[in-house]
Amino acid sequence: MAEQNPEPMAPTGTGGGNIGTGQAPAPGEQGFATGGGPTAHADLLKQLCNIAVNQYNHYVTIETEGSEFVQTDAQFISLSPKLANSTPRPGTMNPYTNKLVTEANKRQHEKWRCNYDAMKDLLNSHEDYQVKPVISNKNELQEFKALQKILSVPNDKVYLMPEGLNREQLRRRRQWLSEIAVEEGYNFTDRLH
Repeated sequence: MAEQNPEPMAPTGTGGGNIGTGQAPAPGEQGFATGGGPTAHADLLKQLCNIAVNQYNHYVTIETEGSEFVQTDAQFISLSPKLANSTPRPGTMNPYTNKLVTEANKRQHEKWRCNYDAMKDLLNSHEDYQVKPVISNKNELQEFKALQKILSVPNDKVYLMPEGLNREQLRRRRQWLSEIAVEEGYNFTDRLH
């Protein structure tokens, strides 16, 4: 008969520790809030960050597209703004909902995508940040540079990431984007998938 562990295990992606066991994890562990726009759930996000930082001494990063401002106890914001290529086209099928995209869907997306005040507030109200745009071509890089000016983000806080659906696309985009990063004082981060 297999030995049973009477204590629950820490959820995956929490930074480990003894969450759920009543025992505090070791100081200095990390927690991440990401996926599906965590700022859309403001009250829950505030509570989770408060518990992680103030009860468990975790260093918390919020990964967000920046559509909504939420003041939290998190120490780090990783902002991945959506560029114009993310805007759904009316008359096409939304692959996530399997419904036809409407003009109203497009307007709502643009409203959240271009919420520059929320992005500025997120960056200015947390201890530290990075901005990580996903770039597939030089036009998108120019679009990001315009956004970078709006947000007043210095190049050394930017991590350029290549977009690609296959290895060959990533290889080509990785090459020119990493060269631009070096030439212009940006950071470069790769995509492993």
